[in-house]
Amino acid sequence: MTDFRNMSVTKFLLLLFGIFFSYILLAVLIEVTGAPKNLLYIVQILFYVVLFFAFFRHGLTSQEQKKVLLNDKKTFSLPLMMAPFFIGSLVSVLYGLLIQFLFPKLYESYLGASESIELMIEQAGYLQMFMIFLAIVVLAPIVEEIIFRGILFNLIAKRKSALFAMVVSSLIFGFLHAETMVPTAVIGFVLCFIYHKTGNLYLAMAAHAFNNLIAFVMPFLLAEASETSMLVSVFGVLLLLANVVITILFVRYLIKNWRSIRERTPFFRLSPNPEGEIGQREEQKEKGIIDITKHIVNGMSVYPGDPEVVVEEKNNISQDGFSLRKLSLSTHSGTHMDFPAHFVENGKTADDFELERFFGETVVVSSFHDPIPYGVKNILSKEGYLTEDRAQMFVKNGVQLIGTVHESIEQDYPYPLHKLLLESDIIILENLELGHVEPGMYRLVVLPLKIEGAEASPCRAVLFR
Repeated sequence: MTDFRNMSVTKFLLLLFGIFFSYILLAVLIEVTGAPKNLLYIVQILFYVVLFFAFFRHGLTSQEQKKVLLNDKKTFSLPLMMAPFFIGSLVSVLYGLLIQFLFPKLYESYLGASESIELMIEQAGYLQMFMIFLAIVVLAPIVEEIIFRGILFNLIAKRKSALFAMVVSSLIFGFLHAETMVPTAVIGFVLCFIYHKTGNLYLAMAAHAFNNLIAFVMPFLLAEASETSMLVSVFGVLLLLANVVITILFVRYLIKNWRSIRERTPFFRLSPNPEGEIGQREEQKEKGIIDITKHIVNGMSVYPGDPEVVVEEKNNISQDGFSLRKLSLSTHSGTHMDFPAHFVENGKTADDFELERFFGETVVVSSFHDPIPYGVKNILSKEGYLTEDRAQMFVKNGVQLIGTVHESIEQDYPYPLHKLLLESDIIILENLELGHVEPGMYRLVVLPLKIEGAEASPCRAVLFR
């Protein structure tokens, strides 16, 4: 089974635009036929319910659902939660000024979209107000963050870089908001970076909800004041000042944490371990021992075409007096090592390597294109695939082991880089968990299972500071 086995980018977009245009069609029909306004609000609520079930409940497996929602609760931040609103407000002002000067008709449409939403909120009754609040402040942040950040962002990053995935998913997010697409796309990028950096989708939901809540409440705050009142003027100046200050602070935060853009996205770097893997990692860091092995779990991700991993309980203590599990997997499941026999006829197997080859000084780099310290024989990369020129250089420099977070060291069939490395007796270590490891020098210990004649083997890999 592979990550997002029931979902592709093409399928995602077809499903998204199909549901979106169906909603637009229903909304137009309600307006044209003069149906009660309440019906429009009900359709809007149902729109988010349908999106949730189509993409999350039916589009993802139960394991994928857990990985999308997995988070480290320690990463909640009030400043980050508030940042998208203030940044979006500043971008809205600048965007409005720009199109007012360059595209007056587009500006009228942009202004009209904002005014129509404010008018709808101001004229709504109590029941309508509740339905608008439910759709805009509650359902939209939850469903849109799951769909655009939790699924689409991670889905694109499965084959592309995290930065590319951020930009594309944010543009699609903005496009669906019509006249306000530019400010919305910027807000989407900010939300995406927050999610990527913290690994906390709930924080992105909270930030999205805060942004929508202020937009919902603002018409009421200004309803009693005229446009020329001193109160409105002072409030506008203070808000603009806050927008500028917080945007500058976020840009500094973005620059400071830009290296994190090279990390795998949260879906691929976090594991839904019921025993609390994140907490265990912090303890390991304090002790100077860092586990970089993925857990073997039932139905875990494997390379396309490989046998699925099955962990089945055969006996339990309550019924049999003892616990026993049956394990079914290939030699390439989970974190594993490839040996020359994997691609080389009569090549070396696990038995042919001395144990000393599985210990040694190791460098962890952000990508294979980063500088490698002279004389280092073991290289582990946190992101990206190996290219032919780097592989040739590693062979020339006598590298002995190369590791990756991906299920394969390369993307190209028929795997020329596997053959190049393995023919040079370079061991390949795949499917590592390196999201929590800072680049730098470590000592690696990685031991394969003692399987006779194995061309590959699952292993336990740890780093020592």
